[in-house]
Amino acid sequence: MKKSYLFVIFLMLVHISVIPSIGQKIEKLSSSKTSSLPDKLREIGDYFGCYFTLETALLSGDISNSLEGHRVTTKRNVGTLSNALDQLRISVPNFAYKFDRFNSKIVYIYDNRLLRKKDYPLESTVGEIRFNGTAIELVQVLAKRGIELTSYGPQSSTELGTENITAALHIRATRVNVRDLITNSLPLKNRGRLLWIARTELIGNQKTFVRFRR
Repeated sequence: MKKSYLFVIFLMLVHISVIPSIGQKIEKLSSSKTSSLPDKLREIGDYFGCYFTLETALLSGDISNSLEGHRVTTKRNVGTLSNALDQLRISVPNFAYKFDRFNSKIVYIYDNRLLRKKDYPLESTVGEIRFNGTAIELVQVLAKRGIELTSYGPQSSTELGTENITAALHIRATRVNVRDLITNSLPLKNRGRLLWIARTELIGNQKTFVRFRR
């Protein structure tokens, strides 16, 4: 009988000691972290080995209410890259994406309202271009051709030192989309997962500000 009592007491002690650890695991699994959409894209890019561009629509310059400022719940990346992006499309308002026609490792993320904007610069087509220079100089050349782009615009304190302005580009192209042009001309070696961010006022005819990232 004493052995039976001792065994029961032992089981009770084990049960009591296990409950907190299970509770801690449940709490850990149920807790969720949030991150900005750009940070989430970097995480997805590291996981799947791909690169992104981000086209965000602004209202009166307010980044916090744009794709760029949207907070998303960080979840474990499972399945395919398309699965991960489809989850974002469901949870993030106005989120849309498409794969680059020439490199499936590059994905364009954009606010779907921008495609309804008249004369949206990144949807423009360049007839013929021969260019050697930096990405910022390329934007300046396109602007001189009447495409409403600029490489100058407001930046937050967290963006200081994150711009890539020195990489040399060598371009020979005919009848090419502007989005494709500024993306596929970039060397991907030693570059971060977010290639560039374009900010466009949804209302009005202000220029689209393109910021190239390291």
